[in-house]
Amino acid sequence: MPDGDANADSKRMQVLLRRFEIPLLQFATRITGDRERARDVVQETFVKFQNNGAFQSPEP
Repeated sequence: MPDGDANADSKRMQVLLRRFEIPLLQFATRITGDRERARDVVQETFVKFQNNGAFQSPEP
């Protein structure tokens, strides 16, 4: 993947994090009953999302 695509993907991931991190953290805290565990769950979810290629630019 060219650097430009990586930068664009990184920026899109930052936008997703800003938009959904707090609501997901609140939801996960209600489910787990533990704020620190909820942080771990949300972080692991975003890492898996990114690592699985779910957020990469499509190849031409």
